[in-house]
This record gives sequence, C-alpha cells and structure tokens, in this order.
Amino acid sequence: MSSLDTRARAVFSAAVEGVQPNIVVRRSLERHGDKLLVGGQSFTLTNNLYLVGFGKAVLGMAAEAERIVGDHLIKGVVSVPH
Repeated sequence: MSSLDTRARAVFSAAVEGVQPNIVVRRSLERHGDKLLVGGQSFTLTNNLYLVGFGKAVLGMAAEAERIVGDHLIKGVVSVPH
C-alpha cells in the first residue's frame, strides 16, 4: 500500500470513529459523583433526569447517556426512524 493510501485510510477511520454516537456523548457529558457536566455547565444529580431524543443515531446516544447518568434517569423516550 502506498503511503497516501495508508494515510487516507487512517483519516477515514478517525473520522468514522469520531462520529460514533457513544463517543460523541462521552465527549459532551461527564459525571463526577453527583455532578453532571454538560458543555461546561455543572448540574446536580438528584434522580431528576429525563431523556428525550430522536433521529438515526439516537439509540446509541441514549444508551451511552443512560450508562453515564445511571440511576439518576427517571424516564426517557426516543424515536428512531424505521
């Protein structure tokens, strides 16, 4: 394989990995104990979260968000196109 081909494949792989739903959510949500950081803002977690989402990638994103916030999630609804 040529060097250009190898670099093109590496760029493609990085681009695909960078838009994986779980990775996108992990970059946006951070949990530290009972604090949730979202876009630089801190929120106190007290079993007070509702999850709403829609779109093609929402299933993976919702699963990762649920994994991060855990027991603080009260209810959620997601709509995935058929």
